[in-house]
Amino acid sequence: MSSLRTILLSAAALLPIFGEATPQFNAMQRRWWAVQPVAAVPPPAVDGHGQQWVRNEIDNFIYQKLKAKNIQPAAPASRQVYLRRVTLDLTGLPPTPAEAQTYLNDDQPGSDERLVERLLANPRYGERWGRHWLDVVRYADSDGFKQDDTRPNMWRYRDWVIQSWNDDKPFDRFIKEQIAADELYPGDNKALPGLGYLRLFEDEFNQAHIRMRRQELLNDVTDNTAFAFMGVTLGCARCHDHKFDPLLHRDYYRLQAFFANMKIDDGSTLASGEEQADYHAQMAKYREAAKPVLDKIEAFLAVPRANFRKEYTERFPEEVQTVIRKAAAVRTPMDWQIYHKAITQVEVPDSEVVSKRVKAEGKAQYKGLLAELDAYKNLLPKPLPVVQIMRDQAIDAPSTHVLKAGSLDAPLEETAPGGLSILDPAPAAVRSLPELNSSGRRSALANLLADPRNPLTTRVIVNRIWQYHFGRGIVGTPNDLGLMGERPTHRELLDWLTATFTGADGWSIKQLHRRIVLSATYRQSSDFRADA
Repeated sequence: MSSLRTILLSAAALLPIFGEATPQFNAMQRRWWAVQPVAAVPPPAVDGHGQQWVRNEIDNFIYQKLKAKNIQPAAPASRQVYLRRVTLDLTGLPPTPAEAQTYLNDDQPGSDERLVERLLANPRYGERWGRHWLDVVRYADSDGFKQDDTRPNMWRYRDWVIQSWNDDKPFDRFIKEQIAADELYPGDNKALPGLGYLRLFEDEFNQAHIRMRRQELLNDVTDNTAFAFMGVTLGCARCHDHKFDPLLHRDYYRLQAFFANMKIDDGSTLASGEEQADYHAQMAKYREAAKPVLDKIEAFLAVPRANFRKEYTERFPEEVQTVIRKAAAVRTPMDWQIYHKAITQVEVPDSEVVSKRVKAEGKAQYKGLLAELDAYKNLLPKPLPVVQIMRDQAIDAPSTHVLKAGSLDAPLEETAPGGLSILDPAPAAVRSLPELNSSGRRSALANLLADPRNPLTTRVIVNRIWQYHFGRGIVGTPNDLGLMGERPTHRELLDWLTATFTGADGWSIKQLHRRIVLSATYRQSSDFRADA
């Protein structure tokens, strides 16, 4: 405990980032290094030998540390080694013979810069670096649980991530589109696939206990958002105050309240208004032409559908059955949450109804009707491109309660959306969006996470980029900047990089790459040295 006290007391005093400090925390907790404001520390001056070595500001910080330990920088790597290193780092592939010749034959000043620009412009760059982000947010093309159903359009989020990195989308915008593209950028179909982030939770579509399933997916999104964007193990506060970090039990549910109004939306289209109009016009022509057959199919399926709905509704607990049967006008926000998860199990594709509720002779009749319908398939329009995302179900959100020991059956006080109390104990400023039929909660969270004053979000991504280049972050535990994680080895360098990233560099990941891979620090040889 004495070593922990030393670590805490060595940090600077906390200045509240977004609001007044809360008396909930003692002086030691308020000195947690990761929640201190990012300090734009000027690069240290270096001696004459250092001036000959440094290539940019990163090297000033590194040289100062080396000199303090009486260690000389390593010799620079050869051009061949540098070429292979930076090409593998930025694209995940070795240089081709032609690429190698282009660089090695370029003996003019600026050859390194020209090489890096070519690599950053390579489409393979987005695939390489997008993969790192997809790992952080636990991307998968299936539900990842029990039946593990596929998610046929999840790939659009994957491609959105890759394209965002290739386009050097400012990272604050990258955050916002994943949390609240529909609220912040309505009508921007290029941004909409970013909401796939919220759809990456493990799922069991045929869960009977809907309220519990809802809580599990909310826990999943809450946990991942905390460590992916903020680098904190907030999941440890699901049942009680965090045992080591100044993260409160209620902070977990304050963050979760931002997501309380979400529902699955696997049908939103990326098509333009004109494309949608053309689609619906063509579909109307198809339905008119095929009406005689479609009417026969509807008549044939009326009873099986009703029987299927009745039987599968009755498989649910009474609470869920009541919600399904309740009139839409009297459903509460929580009722709608239950309804949206349950209805997909009782209103299913016709093929499933026929498979489970039609006897053999009926199946033959249905097959014959489908054969008749085939005569009109040339009139069917091409399907519209759709995404798998989450969006709000309406303006009003169900209440969120702190849960005793994380148990859904033991609700405590109600809580409003908010961030970490150590940064700001006040509720978040949420403005509902009636014109979008949305609560505005997620846009409030997106703005909170992407605020350049947020000391966690900004430090975390800079540290991750450093980690992927050097194999180890300035903070060696990139998902845990808490007190049980590692301390930064170069705190001043991390803060300088972070302040520059959100300031002069405009949240540009590619500019951060340039600073790193064009530094003398990165260029050093990795050959063994006994003195180091």
